[in-house]
Amino acid sequence: MFWVNCMEKNALSVQLLDNHFDGVMDDNLSERVERGRRIEGILCSSGAKVLFEGVYTNPASEGYNFLPSEDTTLDMVRACKDKIAAHFRTDKVRIFSFNHKILIEIPAKHRRFPSLKDIFSFEEMNQGIPFILGEGENGKLFIEDIRNVENLLVGGSDKKEVLSLAEMFLTTLLYRRSEEKVKVILIGETFKPFEGIPHLIDSVVTEKSDIIKTMMSLRSEMYQRIDRCYSAGVGNIQVYNHIMRDQAVPEIVILVDKLGRAIDEIGPAITQFVSDLTLRGRYAGIYMIGFVNTARLMRYPVKLPNIMHRIALHTDTVEESVLLLGDEGADALCGEGDMLISGFSSSPRRIQSPMLTESDIKRVLREVKNNSVFGLWEKDEAFINL
Repeated sequence: MFWVNCMEKNALSVQLLDNHFDGVMDDNLSERVERGRRIEGILCSSGAKVLFEGVYTNPASEGYNFLPSEDTTLDMVRACKDKIAAHFRTDKVRIFSFNHKILIEIPAKHRRFPSLKDIFSFEEMNQGIPFILGEGENGKLFIEDIRNVENLLVGGSDKKEVLSLAEMFLTTLLYRRSEEKVKVILIGETFKPFEGIPHLIDSVVTEKSDIIKTMMSLRSEMYQRIDRCYSAGVGNIQVYNHIMRDQAVPEIVILVDKLGRAIDEIGPAITQFVSDLTLRGRYAGIYMIGFVNTARLMRYPVKLPNIMHRIALHTDTVEESVLLLGDEGADALCGEGDMLISGFSSSPRRIQSPMLTESDIKRVLREVKNNSVFGLWEKDEAFINL
């Protein structure tokens, strides 16, 4: 296996991304089992009768499973949170329930990060429009297809951490999908570094008046595409593109920074757009990813759109976690890409995002823009050569 140099084949080389690792997997099972028994003792002595069942791991945390007695509730276990935190000398304790069990997570003894470069070689990267989430419990890799996610809300207290997922998605897109197949619309000053990438429909949108015009234009495009599908006797734009290849249209992903502020300043117009997109966007091949700062939302509350799929990065308070996810837990995350995903499964799952540095992004963007300017950008879907 080898990576072809980008200048030889006019394609991006994965060597532009450094291979990042920090820490190693803690495989001391007997030590973790002993910790689980200690937690069981703390809970039982406090009146929360549980039976320690087993352990699991993910890159950022250690997890412990407990079977509660019939009269033990989640609230009773959560009431012991301070005792558990004091025993393990950490304030980052997450307690939740799943499949009639109670799970308790504390930060992993050895933190580690999955490699974005390595993830690119997985078969799942060949699905529609891949959105890399990262690595979950016991080494399971999570890569979602934006086509299935429809609309996605990403939030947390640290603006830079929240937007790192936008950078991850855009970098992945540059590698894995041709601009003839997928286009993007970027709304927000933060996306200015991505100005000029070939996937952009137009310049990065920053002015309020331009945001409104963009939303209205997108809604009109959505209905036109749905009419096209109806006339062709098909149910969505993917089938339409497959049948009507000479009339195929690119799918569109909209990334909106500071979605909460946009709702506050623009008002019902953007909320109605998101609502329409939630109901019909997937049929037209138009999807949205919104980014919010939960600390600001607590100060200037707005009604967030009813978006089912959500990602919570670290929040400063329990209240921010509840605002974003409907439950506590994000306040116990460790930062640096440690996140909870909701709506993708029946319970919020903990995922560690891969490492992607600013220098990685700058190298990739420089290569893309240089190739694009000189007409070298390869209009082919297989940007990675194995």
